[in-house]
Formats: sequence, structure tokens, C-alpha cells
Amino acid sequence: MLETNKENVTEEQIEKEYSVYADSLKWQLIENKILKDNNIEVGRNDIKEYVKNYFRTSMPAGVDSNMMPEDKLDEIAERLLQNKEETKRIYDKLYDDKIKDLFKSKVKQKREEISYEEFVKVAAPKHDHDHHDHDHEH
Repeated sequence: MLETNKENVTEEQIEKEYSVYADSLKWQLIENKILKDNNIEVGRNDIKEYVKNYFRTSMPAGVDSNMMPEDKLDEIAERLLQNKEETKRIYDKLYDDKIKDLFKSKVKQKREEISYEEFVKVAAPKHDHDHHDHDHEH
């Protein structure tokens, strides 16, 4: 990490931030495995369609989205694809959306209506010790 980092980073900084980096790397590996195992890909055309749909759906009220010609939308999308940072942001969003859709299709959801008080009981952190009269902080 010390050798590959482009910024001036000390060993102490790396030691301090290692667990965050390791967790991020683990999640990235898990995510990549999920994507590969489920043949999930995002291509250049996916990004172009995302950009074109964004412009189609963001027309002001009363303006027909079909008024913008397809070649104009293609031109806008191609221009946006020149911006590497924006393209990466869209890639990441589309991959996240596809993973969420995959999870939703695989995980069985159980909906249950409960009162606010019941929710607070379920959502409150659980303690595995008894509270006594002495003062202490958690």
C-alpha cells in the first residue's frame, strides 16, 4: 500500500486506516464475485441509454420528451462519456442498481405492520448485561 499510493502517506496513516481499506477491499471482492456469478455487466450502451433516459425524463412539465431528437440525445450521451469521472459514477450506480435488483429477486421479503412502540423495541440496541444502580457509560 505504501509503494502503490500516489500521495505521500506514512506507515502510521496506513496502519490507522488499514481496517477501513481492508473492509472496502473485501466488499469489492464479494461484489465482483456476485457480478461474475450472475453475469451482470454494464456496458457503454447501458450508460448511453441511462443518460438519454435521464434527459428524456427531466424535461420541464408540459414539454414532450419525444421533442428531443434521438441523434441529439446520442450526441449528449457521447459528450458525457468523455468525462471519465462522470462515466465511472454512472457505471457504479448502474452496477449498484443491478445488484439491488438481484438481491430483491433472491430474498423473500416479509412485511409486517407494527406500532411505533414495537418498532422502537425491535430497533433499540440490545444489551447483554443487567443494569444496576451504579453509574457507568456505554
